Amino acid sequence: VWWATIIFAMERLFAKSGVLLALALLAAEFGGIEHALDAYIARLAASPVDRLARGAPLAYWINLYNALTVKVVLDHYPVTSIRDIDISPGFFSDGPWGRNLIEIAGEKISLNDIEHGILRPIWRDPRLRYALNCAARGCSHLPPRAFTADNADPMRSEDHTSELHFRRILVCRLPYG
Repeated sequence: VWWATIIFAMERLFAKSGVLLALALLAAEFGGIEHALDAYIARLAASPVDRLARGAPLAYWINLYNALTVKVVLDHYPVTSIRDIDISPGFFSDGPWGRNLIEIAGEKISLNDIEHGILRPIWRDPRLRYALNCAARGCSHLPPRAFTADNADPMRSEDHTSELHFRRILVCRLPYG
């Protein structure tokens, strides 16, 4: 429920203010959103990912990636670009994608680990770019609802098909092409 509320508010705010300002305005408008987001991420982290039902792992990893991205931006606002959030290890690192942000099944993982170590190698679906969001202008917006085993195909729902042509909210430009 909170995911749909966030997306609705962002869509309204983005039209006037741009991606990162929309996140800040959203945080101010829904003062407790950080607590709801933290609780959602904690619930995902506590889920036994190795015992999820068929179809659910794809949805799980997409939802975790998107929620962590929103959290990173909110935690570091004000910034003009997600690339300004230089928390990744390494001298040449840019943005937050390389930083371990969460522990899942005893392993510390980063956004890069989720995208390039789990999602892309396992599912090998170029349409994942329409489901993932990394908070920069240029690609996909956040989906209007959390993914489930039934709707995890990035192109299956009308929301994701229309996204290809019309809508831009919180969007991503992947650092690796």
